[in-house]
Amino acid sequence: MTDSDDLDQTGISDVAYSNLQKPSTKNSVLRGSSKSDALENVFSDINMDFVPHPVNGDIIPLKNADAVKRAIRNLLYTEHFERPFAPNLGANLKQLLFEPINPMTKMSIELLIRDTIKLYERRASIIELKVTINEDENGYDVFMVIAIDNTSEVISVDFFLERLR
Repeated sequence: MTDSDDLDQTGISDVAYSNLQKPSTKNSVLRGSSKSDALENVFSDINMDFVPHPVNGDIIPLKNADAVKRAIRNLLYTEHFERPFAPNLGANLKQLLFEPINPMTKMSIELLIRDTIKLYERRASIIELKVTINEDENGYDVFMVIAIDNTSEVISVDFFLERLR
């Protein structure tokens, strides 16, 4: 058998081709990662507080429930045309905060929140959403109970929506 017999039409030998097809497991063993590590850190996001790690100075990322909670808040506080190349991203809630404080506006806020999370946050599903009119402070109290998909975790998110000038 000659060397040319071991080569296929692309010029790659059978041995080299078989090495290309096999996934390498050496890197995961060297890094110390395992299946349990992968399950513990399902979701991650950047901490917008930019808190540095005390030892290495890197930004400490948010993990799992905290990452989903922060992503939901970012989505709900984002206005349309605020992010380049994604003009429709966000809930655009600010437009409703200058409307009269009444049950119709409250229902519109609930609808915008549900639609935004359903459309843009695929990691979470709303179990309960409660928007309460707070006339004393000219705003709305928002309380949500959210199930994180692909996990058994349930979190609550609450915040106050008000006009800012």
